[in-house]
Amino acid sequence: MLTNGCSIAKLTPANEASVLPAETSTPRPTLAPDLGTVSPSSEDRWKALSTLETDLQLVTAAGYPRVCLFDLKAIRDYPNPAYVRLLNRYAADGLEITVYVQAVEASPETLSIVQEIGASSVILYEKDLLALFMAAGIESIWWSGVALPSNHPDRPQYQGWPDLRTEQVRQDIADWAVQVPHTDGGLALDYIRWNRVGDGRTSEQVTDLVRRIRENWDKAGDGALSAAVYPYLSQNPDDWGAQSVGQQWDEWLGSGLVDWVYPMAYDSNDIPDLVVGWENYDRQKIIPCLSPIHFAH
Repeated sequence: MLTNGCSIAKLTPANEASVLPAETSTPRPTLAPDLGTVSPSSEDRWKALSTLETDLQLVTAAGYPRVCLFDLKAIRDYPNPAYVRLLNRYAADGLEITVYVQAVEASPETLSIVQEIGASSVILYEKDLLALFMAAGIESIWWSGVALPSNHPDRPQYQGWPDLRTEQVRQDIADWAVQVPHTDGGLALDYIRWNRVGDGRTSEQVTDLVRRIRENWDKAGDGALSAAVYPYLSQNPDDWGAQSVGQQWDEWLGSGLVDWVYPMAYDSNDIPDLVVGWENYDRQKIIPCLSPIHFAH
C-alpha cells in the first residue's frame, strides 16, 4: 500500500490500504489507489513532465471535457513546479479538473494548490477538508470506499472481502454507503467490486449493489452519483479488466445507475488504447483519472 512515506507493496485485492473511520477529522494514511503498483524509489516514482502533458493531450484531443487527478499530495510533491502551471493552462482552456484530496492538512496551503491548479471540484473523505473547500466555493464530492473491508470495522465478517453473494450484505452496504455528510458535489463510489469474479461471485451481484445504492441515493442523497472503476471493459485481470472484478460499468452508465465513472487510467502507456476503447460512450459520462505517479501492471 501507499503510505505517507510512499513505501510500496503490491496492490492486490488482499493487500489494499486501510482507512480510518469517516468521522476522523485529522489527516489519515494515504489510501492505495484501487489498482496498480508504483515505483519504490523517489527518482523513478514520478512521470516525466512531458508524459503528463501527453496524457492531457490524448484525453482532451479525444474530446473528454473533464479529468480526475490522483492525488493532491502527489501534485504538491511533484518535483517540477511547472506541473501545476501545466494543469492551470489546461483549466484555463476549459478542461474541468477534479482532484482527489487526501492525507493533507486542511490548511490555506492545501486550498491554494487546488486554486492554483484551477480545479473545479475535489473528491475527499475528511470533514475538515470538506469544510475548507465548501467554504471556498469549490465543489466537493464525498468519497465512499464501498466494499473496502477496513471501512467496516464493526463487521468482522467483512474482513477479507464482504460476501456480496448475499442479498442482505448488499443491502447493508448500500445503506452504509449513503450515510455521508452533506456536500454540494454528490457521492463518488470506490472499491465497488469483487476481488475477482468466479465461484459464485458475479458482476450481477455488484450491479445489484450499485442499483441499491442508487435507490438509496435518489431518496436521501443530493447531487450526482459516480464511481471509480477499472479502465478496461475486459475480463482479463492482468489488463485491469473491469469485468474481472464484476464492474459492468458500461451497463451502469447505460441504465442510469451512475451519472458518470472515473476509469483509473493511471498507467500512461494504456491511455492511447483506452481512449479508443471508450470512443462509443458519452464523453460527458467518462472522466479519465490520471496521476503523476508511475503506475504499471
